[in-house]
Amino acid sequence: MSRVVTQTKVKLQVKLDELFQNWLGLDETQDFINSLLESAKRGTLDQMIAEQHHLFSIEKQPPLSPSINRNLRTFREPERHPGSRSSPISPDLVQTTPPSKFEDRTAAQTSLQTHHKDRLLSKAQRSKDEIPKAPRSSYQSSAHSRLPSTHHPSFSAIPSSMFYPQLLPVSPSEEQINGIHEVCMKHKDRITLDIFRKEIIKPYFELPRWFARPIFRRILRNERLMKQYRLVTRRSVIVGNGNLWQCGYGGDDEEEDSSGEERAERKTEMLFDEDDEIDAELSRVPGLDGKRAGNDDKSMFPSVDLENATIAETQIVSFYKHFLMNLDKHERLFNAVRKQKNQFVQPNDWVSFIEDLLATHPGLDFLKNTPEFQQRYAETVIVRIFYTVNRKEDERMTLAELAKSDLTEQCHFCDEETNINLVHRYFSYEHFYVLYCKFWELDTDHDQIINDQNLAKYNNFSLSSRTVDRIINQQAPRRLGSGIPGRMDFKDFIWFLLSEEDKTTDTAISYWFRVVDLDDDGILSAWEMEQFFGEQQDKLDGMDMDLVKFEDILVQCVDMIKPHSFNEAGNVEITLADMKRSSLASNVFNILTNLSKYITFETKDPFGVKDQSSQMSDWERFAQAEYDRLSLEDETDDGVGTDYMDLN
Repeated sequence: MSRVVTQTKVKLQVKLDELFQNWLGLDETQDFINSLLESAKRGTLDQMIAEQHHLFSIEKQPPLSPSINRNLRTFREPERHPGSRSSPISPDLVQTTPPSKFEDRTAAQTSLQTHHKDRLLSKAQRSKDEIPKAPRSSYQSSAHSRLPSTHHPSFSAIPSSMFYPQLLPVSPSEEQINGIHEVCMKHKDRITLDIFRKEIIKPYFELPRWFARPIFRRILRNERLMKQYRLVTRRSVIVGNGNLWQCGYGGDDEEEDSSGEERAERKTEMLFDEDDEIDAELSRVPGLDGKRAGNDDKSMFPSVDLENATIAETQIVSFYKHFLMNLDKHERLFNAVRKQKNQFVQPNDWVSFIEDLLATHPGLDFLKNTPEFQQRYAETVIVRIFYTVNRKEDERMTLAELAKSDLTEQCHFCDEETNINLVHRYFSYEHFYVLYCKFWELDTDHDQIINDQNLAKYNNFSLSSRTVDRIINQQAPRRLGSGIPGRMDFKDFIWFLLSEEDKTTDTAISYWFRVVDLDDDGILSAWEMEQFFGEQQDKLDGMDMDLVKFEDILVQCVDMIKPHSFNEAGNVEITLADMKRSSLASNVFNILTNLSKYITFETKDPFGVKDQSSQMSDWERFAQAEYDRLSLEDETDDGVGTDYMDLN
């Protein structure tokens, strides 16, 4: 509030200075000043000032200023007299003058109002019959007779609008800071995590409420790091340099009658006393064991109790100005998640935020007693975020990638929606349940990794052996994160299943293009397509189904993709750009890699119009069907549900 008052005073002072300069530039002002000088030369200046003061005290109006009714809510521009340079006093304003306690005040004020009207009109345009003369009281006449015979300037020559200075609009950032100030004042500048979550993080930081704990911890950490830096710097000055004056000891305030030895002894005692205090203070600041602080906030200050810790307004405003002020919604979220030293977001940066989501979201309360499932859920959300947003697939999410995605909107939607399963993008627990159960079905020994033989069983052995080998052993689509050759962990399986069940996304198209591109030259040739489809023909032959020639399949694929380039021999060359440009790329990948989906494709019209009434993606439809199936199995077999809960 004090900041707003200060800003208002400054703006008013600027406007008053401007008005004063305009007033000084008027011809009437020059005449008035000259009359004052003449009165001073004659020795009648004091009498003139006293008489003018007495007159204007009757009028209740300051000289050279328009009459203003403070009781009016709005100001109506008075009617202008034809040809006049300025506006006369508004009749509405004149009539609302407070009544006098004396009986003759009404007549006096009526006469003075007429007097001011006379002064506002130019002598050349004024006529005697235009302005009726009001009767003057004896008191008013005697008052005017004592005025010096000088021309008084017209106060309304200054535009009346200038007496109503328009305050500059308050920027959104100033409104946010003022709001933070009001919250801190209400809570006596002791903001706890609960207050920060309920009253600051969403309305003023404009971030989801489940961002509160990590941001609160970062603000507290920054303050402690600054305190640590100041103490260490102070101690190095005292111990290293030994300069008493640099440390603040000594100077002009020393007693002149003290001897040099006494002053030196007293300064030395003060120096050692502060050195001991700094050592004691440093021992109370966590993370000063001589080791380099890690990136994890918890390892930085393991002894900090966030539930009972408090932060002040200066710390909150400092964080807001450095990371959030004057930024759009994507930039705010990006700066909130990333490490301060990085210009990108990594998967580990999201861990503390997802942990706070698990701890505070009402739709995830049932997971509080299952830490194993909490960990798997957090892994799933983070992998899905990077699968969708990080197009470069380098686990370094940039601001440009974030701004092109819907991640910011989905984070806020997750904060507002109490049913977590309605947040289909990234955060749905049902989607996580489907992903983990499908992985659990393949991981027969439950060691949290699967090999090529396990993956071949997916969807009743629908994947070709060449496809499985490219994914597991050759790691063609992406490098596996298990750290064991030929083994896929749960995170790798999420990438596979999302790409397998929804081949319409850019990430999935890139994933499967790298699978079928055997020579890794960025071009899908007819030879490579024949290598994959040959295995499909062998399976169809074993099932006693009608065989389809590869030439017919090739023509069909070319018609769906419509590539733009051919080689020197006239053979077609399909690029990744061609695949992404086509809406039927998923059909081509299913023909080459998945037998069951190829059979489904052959039994229906590939160019049929999809149901436009449903806004669900292929993955969302698959997840919903699988969750219903798994829920039905859990109801009929209680042992299955118990089995899934055992993550060890």
